[in-house]
Amino acid sequence: MELEKYNPASAATLLGEIEKFCLSKGIILQRNSNSKIADKNWIRKFIIQTDAPPFYLEINSPSDIEKINGDLNERLENLQRKVKNFLQNNGAMNKNLQDKINTLGNKLLDTAKRYIKFGLKNSLQRELKNCNNIEDLRDAAGKCYGEFIKKELLERVFRPLYDELRQKPNDAAYSWLLNGLNQILASLGVMTVNVKIGGRYDENQPYIPAEKFITSNPQEKDIICAVVRYAYAFTNERIISEGKLIVAKFQQGGAK
Repeated sequence: MELEKYNPASAATLLGEIEKFCLSKGIILQRNSNSKIADKNWIRKFIIQTDAPPFYLEINSPSDIEKINGDLNERLENLQRKVKNFLQNNGAMNKNLQDKINTLGNKLLDTAKRYIKFGLKNSLQRELKNCNNIEDLRDAAGKCYGEFIKKELLERVFRPLYDELRQKPNDAAYSWLLNGLNQILASLGVMTVNVKIGGRYDENQPYIPAEKFITSNPQEKDIICAVVRYAYAFTNERIISEGKLIVAKFQQGGAK
């Protein structure tokens, strides 16, 4: 029987499928560090698409808050358990990387859980005092839960992940953790707000131009060049956190 000739493209595809399968089991394959190819689409790993309704719309009375908070706490604890198993299954991982994954996926989630127990509970009690109907109740709850997600998850955990994956776009450990966090947000009815690269920047979008790309072509003025960080919103379009973009700025003669 004639053996099939070695095909580098097929081998790379197969390796990718093997890595994907192992990663789903919480195991990272060690690859040759000399053969890394930067993932130019790393930012797309942060995209969350979901049809799940905002979880706070399940609230019908103030007595439902305790159950909702308990469910939220359980989601975080489930991820913490997965992170601990993940680190145990990857004992050969760089110690510095282990510490960062443990901080982002375990210690900071402990902080978030404490906030649920004390800070979030107190803010909900304050906001719900003046509610006269279910609509007011849900609106007040959405405000409090949105602030929790923004402060305790997006700013404390996601922002460092953006920075780490920007520097190490191929890192499987950070990608694994991000996937787990994205699943939590999706289950809560949280999505990233779509933005079109190459489209014209619109101030009505929940994005701000954090950085500017200087262009000498006036037709490129206000063109969106790249996403620095995505905006997040509940699926009923209630904005949780603004995103940041790189936007083209026209300057006669271009950059100096």
